[in-house]
Amino acid sequence: MQTFFELEQKLLNQHEVEYRAFTRLLLTISIACITLLASSGVNGNFMYLSSLVLLFLSVLFGMMVQHRIMMNPIYHLELAKNLLDEAEKAQNQEGIELRRKPTKIEQYMYRLQAITFVLSFLFLSVYLIQKSI
Repeated sequence: MQTFFELEQKLLNQHEVEYRAFTRLLLTISIACITLLASSGVNGNFMYLSSLVLLFLSVLFGMMVQHRIMMNPIYHLELAKNLLDEAEKAQNQEGIELRRKPTKIEQYMYRLQAITFVLSFLFLSVYLIQKSI
């Protein structure tokens, strides 16, 4: 029988690769949409400007998520070192448990990245439909 900690580690490790790939996908698509908008020329249309601003925000939040993902090993090593130092001082012989769940900041940045991307894609679609009519 697996403990909750073992099950949590297994599930988080399985989804970590998918999570990283999806955030990179959103970044790539956002950059492609920015390129598409930039190639159509500056336009005073509300949908155009809204889409462009939201895409830039999506890229910003995506870069923040990627930064957090890449910094996590350093944060985890620092935390493990601190926990081991505390265990040594207390002369505790039990092992330490280190969980690698996404932080609240990372979760919020990811959600903001996804929300701004979806909104910008919606505005971009409406803009392109209006432009073609």
